[in-house]
Amino acid sequence: MNTGIGNVQMNNDAIPAPANYREAAARAVEGRPTDGRLSISEPQPIPGEGILDPKRWAVCIRGLSPGNAKPPRKPLFDFSDMVDPPETTGIYEAIVVFYRNGVGKPKFTFDAPLCRHAIYRPA
Repeated sequence: MNTGIGNVQMNNDAIPAPANYREAAARAVEGRPTDGRLSISEPQPIPGEGILDPKRWAVCIRGLSPGNAKPPRKPLFDFSDMVDPPETTGIYEAIVVFYRNGVGKPKFTFDAPLCRHAIYRPA
């Protein structure tokens, strides 16, 4: 999974994906306004916090209301767009990362590459 300097991983271990990831992810966004029914992705491995740390797991959540949030403006030219063209669907998502000792705070974003090809199931 070492595809760039930002995700160099010297440890090939992974913390176990939590069996109750769907419930834990739903609790992480509890109380946030929705646009209907939430969908939660299958867990996906992501690099550890440091190069010697084991990989972690993350899930993406769709169906949240962005409220007044707007998709960020893209630069006129971004080299990464040539390598991996972005999908600008305007989908608002939350990313929830699972650590060895629990669940991190959700990160709210639009069109996250991590969530682009995730497999979702209704919450």
